[in-house]
Order: sequence, then C-alpha cells, then structure tokens
Amino acid sequence: MSATLDLLGARFGRLRVVAFAGVKGRKRRWQCACDCGGGTEASTGNLRSSKVASCGCAKDGAKLLRHGQRRRGMRVTEYTIWAGMKDRCYRPRNHKYPRYGGRGISVCDRWRDSFEAFLADMGRRPSRGHSIDRINNDGNYEPGNCRWATAIEQVHNRGSK
Repeated sequence: MSATLDLLGARFGRLRVVAFAGVKGRKRRWQCACDCGGGTEASTGNLRSSKVASCGCAKDGAKLLRHGQRRRGMRVTEYTIWAGMKDRCYRPRNHKYPRYGGRGISVCDRWRDSFEAFLADMGRRPSRGHSIDRINNDGNYEPGNCRWATAIEQVHNRGSK
C-alpha cells in the first residue's frame, strides 16, 4: 500500500476511515466508523464519489435508528415532536416560524444537536394528550423551560397575541 492513496482518518459524510480492509477484486476497501456508532466497509471509489457516506443509517429515513427509538418501522412521537420543535425555530418556510424562530425562540444547543439528550431530559410524553410546552412563552426550548402539558394546561399558558 506504499504508493496508494491512504485514506486512514479521512472523513466522507458520516463516515471516518479507521482501517485498511484489504483488496477485493481490484478495489481497495476501507473499514469505516459511522457517526451513529455503526460501521461499514467501502471501496476507495465509493467513498470519494460520495456513493457511500454512512453505514446505511441515513437511507430512507433510517437515520432514526441512530437514537434506537424506532417502533415497527415508524417514528416515535417524541422524535417527531423534537424535529417539529427545531423546524418551527429554524426553517423560515415553516408556517409557524413567525411565532417561534421569527420571534427569536431557539432550541438549546444540547437539544438542537441530539434527540437522545432531548429524550433524556424530557422523558417520554405521559399520554397522547400531552405535547411540549414552554413554561415561559418568551423563553427558549431548554430543559428548565419545557414540560409535557395537556391542551388545557397550554391554553392557560398562552401569551397575548
């Protein structure tokens, strides 16, 4: 491997090359660690052309496997709530953005980058009748300012429009 391209330590999408896996056919293969904790083996060409950029966790919505919370192929409700919270705060095309991100409401760094952290801090919602609620409506989505609340509790917590 002296005159060949050495990819050890290089990053390709979610993958980091951790070892040379040998030659199969005429292709050099590399063992890669994925950001999700998984791993895969890929050829130099597939890595460099971005044909392989994850262990498979990012295909067809399967990235939800990263947090280990899929049930029967469906997203868990808490994941959908977490994703919606971020969407309201950071995507101007979301119809609710003016009432959230447009007013300066944001998601704390711990939650913004990690569903696992969000779930650890908030826990599972107690019932289908509960949704995420900010205790201080002018405050951000963060551990000390969020709770699972019923629709009635949320009505009593609304700010004036």
